[in-house]
Amino acid sequence: MARSNITIRSNVFVRRERELVKDSAFISQVRGRSALMTLLRRLAPHEDPARAARRYLDRRQLAQVAWQARCSVCDGFPEGPVSHDGKVEIQFRCPMNTCSANTLLPRTVLIDVEVVTRSTAILEKPFAEIVQDALRYENATSGRFSGEEDVERKRVLVRVSVRLSLSQWHFCTDEQIECAVKTYLARTSL
Repeated sequence: MARSNITIRSNVFVRRERELVKDSAFISQVRGRSALMTLLRRLAPHEDPARAARRYLDRRQLAQVAWQARCSVCDGFPEGPVSHDGKVEIQFRCPMNTCSANTLLPRTVLIDVEVVTRSTAILEKPFAEIVQDALRYENATSGRFSGEEDVERKRVLVRVSVRLSLSQWHFCTDEQIECAVKTYLARTSL
């Protein structure tokens, strides 16, 4: 018999604090766009939901709010976390096979200038394309670049504009993007 690809998680969590705003342990356990939006309306009823989300939610919860938005074409939830080879990946899958992942948002990230110059020189592509290739290849799940860091060299960070999917925009930190590019460069230049 094949193993199921469905994981069951409890949706019950005991609150510890009397005031909801002070119960950070409870807030961190809330999952799903509709539950998170309800939570934000209770936490900050008169505040802009985007501002309240940045103040009360962690990065994974922000990403859930972003990727669990319905598609205007097929009315499905096309983007979200998928477990693959023991890692969680963000994948785009249209339930109707009619939509494609083509919406990329601009974001400015701080990246080591040497990573930018080295990767563009070796791969002979614009850095924005390299970032997308690296995130597709690495799925931004690498914790830290596994190669040895040059301890003697002082890192110089530069602001670089890249284009990211909605989930990547919320889910990936600048460090994870840099790590994915370093790992991708190390693996493709062997």
